[in-house]
Amino acid sequence: MINLPKDFELLYGSEEIERAIDRVAIRLNADLEGKHVVFVCVMHGGLPFTWDLMRRAKFDVALDFVRVHRYDGTKGGEIRTERDFHLDLEGKNAVIVDDVLDRGVTLRKLYERLSGSAEQVLSAVLCDKKALREVEIEADYVALDAPDQYLIGRGMDMDGKFRQLPDIYAMREP
Repeated sequence: MINLPKDFELLYGSEEIERAIDRVAIRLNADLEGKHVVFVCVMHGGLPFTWDLMRRAKFDVALDFVRVHRYDGTKGGEIRTERDFHLDLEGKNAVIVDDVLDRGVTLRKLYERLSGSAEQVLSAVLCDKKALREVEIEADYVALDAPDQYLIGRGMDMDGKFRQLPDIYAMREP
């Protein structure tokens, strides 16, 4: 049994999450049919969502990873790149897949880096928190809208824990 932190409450249950992912996959399948596609998974949080989308893809898709993060615990900081993508994106459609879009800083940096080589750069996020966006950017595909609260579950963690939860939990407002 997993002991959730007492200050978190259920935001989205697994069935609602699955339906939201289905909706994103339907749009991706329609938009990317017949194209050369590479999913660029933002590790580690984007891994479950990437896998969910890959299993639903009706097009050929390659997979690459990038490890770019800016959080320690619940505090945001400077962007750190620990692993860069490796596939050649020339002439391909890159889809950045991440768990959450909040301030937009990380996604903006990845768009800028991938735009130099990919034919087209798109993004898919499991959760979109628009409230405190620092840069003007929107994800192309959004599964769920989320409040500006700290989230855990479905790839989102707190100090490396709780990523495996099938549901998404939000930290209660103080």
